[in-house]
Amino acid sequence: MLAFFRNCSLFKQLIVPMIVVGIIGASAIIASYFALQNSVRALGAMYTASGERLKTLQGIDKNIANVRALSLKHLASESAEDMNQVSADLDAVEHRIRTSLPIISKADMYGHRTAQKEAALLSKVLATYLAGIDDALQYSADFEKESAFDLLTRVETQHLASIQNAMQTLTQHTIEDIATSREDLI
Repeated sequence: MLAFFRNCSLFKQLIVPMIVVGIIGASAIIASYFALQNSVRALGAMYTASGERLKTLQGIDKNIANVRALSLKHLASESAEDMNQVSADLDAVEHRIRTSLPIISKADMYGHRTAQKEAALLSKVLATYLAGIDDALQYSADFEKESAFDLLTRVETQHLASIQNAMQTLTQHTIEDIATSREDLI
């Protein structure tokens, strides 16, 4: 084959290696394109999941504030009809909180075992907190307002700090996931 190239013109001697190099380069570009496309798709999925988790955490925080406001409204109410309406509203808010918890407890927390533990802790503390709120509202519905207020104060004192710490940790880990992915992209 080497003898064939010696008898060819200089143009033919150079064009064959150039075509081979061109084919290799084009193959590398195509392979890089597909690898980059998969990376961009995975990054987009992670951003979507992280954004959903942040929105869910904000929603839970807002719903906890609503639970506090509604429970105080229930305690301040002297009408059984008003208390029933507040209880119905409170049940709807508690349901939203309970349905939001699986979103932040997903196993795709990108290597944050502490975040998964915090999500489990948050679920447990929220369940205990909401049960305590329900107990306080039961006292309030029985028109034992002072006992209800004492129990509500005790429940909030015991659980709100833990809830806020867990939510801050989960938010921090989610933001770290986004920052890490940006660094990996660069």
